[in-house]
Amino acid sequence: MSEMKPVEATCSELVRLINRELYPDQWLFESDGEWWCTSEWLVGTFGGRAFVGDTKDGAVNKLIDYLNRHIGHDNMVGMVVRESGWPNLKSVEDYIRVAWSADLSDEENGEMNHE
Repeated sequence: MSEMKPVEATCSELVRLINRELYPDQWLFESDGEWWCTSEWLVGTFGGRAFVGDTKDGAVNKLIDYLNRHIGHDNMVGMVVRESGWPNLKSVEDYIRVAWSADLSDEENGEMNHE
């Protein structure tokens, strides 16, 4: 029996996922000739981090490397990476849908939201 190769997130697939999320221009944007990509769309603002590149792909690939390095880590980012199913982007998208729907529901009830 052959060992299954782990699913890898590609830059173009991650860009498509981010662009389908709420507020995509907050998570991936160009400013003053540099591209910025944040992890806040997945881990929230408290654990979020921004990555800068000369190109969109450069910034996104730094995020991918960061999330890959947190697989199995015993910290807040590692917990989200594990629970989301990273690097399986279908699992990540499902995880985000649940998280954002809970946050939007809290917002409707006057409670603090994801941002």
